[in-house]
Amino acid sequence: MFRHHRVSVAGSNLQACSFNHSDISPSLAWPLGDETSASGATSVRSSARSELGAEARPAVLNSDMAPAVLLSRARDAAARAVQADPALADAHAAVGYVRFLLEWDWPGAEAALRCAVALDASCAVGVRTVGHLLSQTARHAEARAVMSRLREIDPLYAMNHAMSAQVAFQARDYAEALAHARRAIVIDPEFWIGPLCGLEREFCTRCVRSA
Repeated sequence: MFRHHRVSVAGSNLQACSFNHSDISPSLAWPLGDETSASGATSVRSSARSELGAEARPAVLNSDMAPAVLLSRARDAAARAVQADPALADAHAAVGYVRFLLEWDWPGAEAALRCAVALDASCAVGVRTVGHLLSQTARHAEARAVMSRLREIDPLYAMNHAMSAQVAFQARDYAEALAHARRAIVIDPEFWIGPLCGLEREFCTRCVRSA
């Protein structure tokens, strides 16, 4: 149930956290890592709203709580996940997720994410997040290679195609970005990433036509 809420509906990350926060055993690394992801998504999407001030219109996506409130919770869950199972790739990916999206410690994030992928080359969240990080640091060729691998790992998850669209977009390959955005919407039209892909698709279509 937790994973369903984490990936399906906008604004549901706090609900996802509430399902497992009080019931997680300290020895169970996997749900602790997933709690980190939900807390991080909730917090990151709140940051855009907090930058606009208290009177700003609430963000469309999962802006459930201020980043400062959830940062310590996400960091703690990630640390406990690694402590519970140091060999679990998802636990290290959770650490990388927190460092990348919440702490903005990108070198530290890359180290944790690469550790996750080294432990398990099919760790989708680790592969996806390291690809995102590489794109954000303008290492576009490497990022696109990583996203290609991600789509091989899980070709039917809309987020993987949506992130591939973003990576291609940032590399200014608008035709490829358009193809990935369309595929994300086809795979799961109800997923919250759909509206973003729709906007990106419109922009890419205009860029391709004007090229």
